[in-house]
Amino acid sequence: MLGEKIRELRKAKKISQEEFALAIGYSRPLIVNWEKGTRDPSTQTLLKIADFFNVSLDYLLGREDYSRNCYRHGLTHSALPENEHALLEAFRPLLPEMQAFVLDMLKSLQKVQNKL
Repeated sequence: MLGEKIRELRKAKKISQEEFALAIGYSRPLIVNWEKGTRDPSTQTLLKIADFFNVSLDYLLGREDYSRNCYRHGLTHSALPENEHALLEAFRPLLPEMQAFVLDMLKSLQKVQNKL
């Protein structure tokens, strides 16, 4: 079940096992093992995977359906304008520190825009 979810999320994001492995700092063979269900990620790794795909641990472990979880507000990819979808796809794989930096930059841009 977990392996199927990981594979489903990876394919929905249109990334290869290799790209996913690089993004979260693991090897491709390990990703293959997770997706086949022959190995399970550690708790810490599960958190990394959930953060990468922007889903809850409950969703990842099959305890919550995606429609209730998606973006935590009921939005789906199709409900987002293309530019917002592109921003989310670029934002999600960033490390938390980089995400915080991007958010700070956006807040600064909003302040500049409000002064115009």
